Amino acid sequence: MARLAVIGATGGIGQWVVKHALAGGHHDVSALVRDPSKVTEASDRLTLFRGDVTDSSTLGPWLEGADMVISCLGTRRFTPPIVAEGTRNVVAAMEQAGLRRIAMISSVGIGDSKQQGVRTSRVFMYAIVPVLLRKQFWELKDAEDAVRRDTIDGIVVRPTGLSNADGTGRWTAMGPDGAPRGGMIPRADVAAFLLTLVDDHSWDGRSVSLYPG
Repeated sequence: MARLAVIGATGGIGQWVVKHALAGGHHDVSALVRDPSKVTEASDRLTLFRGDVTDSSTLGPWLEGADMVISCLGTRRFTPPIVAEGTRNVVAAMEQAGLRRIAMISSVGIGDSKQQGVRTSRVFMYAIVPVLLRKQFWELKDAEDAVRRDTIDGIVVRPTGLSNADGTGRWTAMGPDGAPRGGMIPRADVAAFLLTLVDDHSWDGRSVSLYPG
């Protein structure tokens, strides 16, 4: 049974990571949260740590005994950016703890998947991102850079557009040069894919774009 250290556990994807991990019965979860009252799941295999990724002093106890970190951090509009700084702090704490594996949520269109993002939606990449999401994309690019270290086996998971639809249990995973598919992917399916990475090491040190199946 793996012990997963989860951040962003109260967000749209993070809630599903915790739910799926506990429902499957194969994982223990340690979740770092600023407000434990916002976590709706309850289990003897779920341990909540009050802390903040921008405060590196709170990260050590949360990572103790973990086998892998799953980061579902995101930056909301009109809120201070935390993804890049938080990811750098987590990676530094992982190095101190001797923990190598982390999977983080990014987005199709970041870094070497830019052209894939354009093929997915020119309107999104050339109209929406520059006007509404420029800060979020910069943050995610910096966070991606933070997990690309020789001491870390970082997996960058780049879903396409997200929806709150029911999970299907199906998805298409590809490298940044793969041919994109249409449609939006449920957050529940992104979370389910993240959990497959606990045992699947084929994406270690790589970026994976995630589309609906």
